[in-house]
Amino acid sequence: MQMIIFLVICALAFWYWKKSRKKSFESEESKGYAIVPNTGLKSFIPATLAKPLPDVDVSMYQKRYRLMNNSESSFFHVALKTLPEGYFIFPKMRIADIIETKNGAGYYKQRNKILPKHVDFVVCDKNLRTVCAIEIDGTSHDTPERRERDELVEYIFEYVGIPLERVRVGEDFHRVCNEMRQYLTMVN
Repeated sequence: MQMIIFLVICALAFWYWKKSRKKSFESEESKGYAIVPNTGLKSFIPATLAKPLPDVDVSMYQKRYRLMNNSESSFFHVALKTLPEGYFIFPKMRIADIIETKNGAGYYKQRNKILPKHVDFVVCDKNLRTVCAIEIDGTSHDTPERRERDELVEYIFEYVGIPLERVRVGEDFHRVCNEMRQYLTMVN
């Protein structure tokens, strides 16, 4: 008889535990993320798609296949192996995240000139201060519109004192990265 009472108590405890876990899952799910089953870990996958926004056609969006093209990817991997210890390289950095627009008359006009633009790479020191920026120039940089954009970016980077290195596709990335390594060792 004692064994039966013990088993009933264990079954009730197990049932209560399962029920409380389900409530926990439901409450976490309502916060916008799911719990990975059997782990209790929060998933980065949204539990539900956010309610639709007016004038937003989400069917027009898709995940990019790769973050970088082949030339950028090649340069990135060479740079990762070549950079001195204590330096980091970040791909696809918005210029507005590197260079601030000063408050004042014309703030929005000037900010909007750099807001949609990015450079291919930014090299930072161990304190995440920008040391230099790098652009990998393919044939797209030969068009008049792109040359105009490149001149603006070069002018702004020169004005704020951030070296901007332009590397043509087809250059020896190992040589360029070794020169960058020497430069970073010198400025440190």
